[in-house]
Amino acid sequence: MKPSRVVIAVVLVLAGASLLAHEICARNPLRRSNTEIRAWVLQKTPIGSTRKQVIATIEREHWSGHAYYWGTGSSEWKHHQHFKYGADLGSYHSFFSPFFIFPCRAAAYWLFGPDDRVTQILVSSGCSGL
Repeated sequence: MKPSRVVIAVVLVLAGASLLAHEICARNPLRRSNTEIRAWVLQKTPIGSTRKQVIATIEREHWSGHAYYWGTGSSEWKHHQHFKYGADLGSYHSFFSPFFIFPCRAAAYWLFGPDDRVTQILVSSGCSGL
């Protein structure tokens, strides 16, 4: 094979790998904005869902449920009078030029009303090291 064909083949393989990696990353809903993550969670547990339905969804999705909040600035969570529950939705690594890789994670928090149904969903996501 001629050297120019080898270079072209290598470039094509690298371009294909880059496109594949980008497509895989773009499909991960946790890499989206908090608004988009919230919409994704709302599809799975709409407003009005029961606590039992939310807990079942958390288990089915293999999210890690917890009763604490690690997000920022939510007075709704702090002052909510009824049951509240959260789940760590997952983590991923974010790449920033030129060589920085930061661990990131997203969590959702369900606020329930006196009838034990979801009244609000809060989402918090972020990367450490930024």
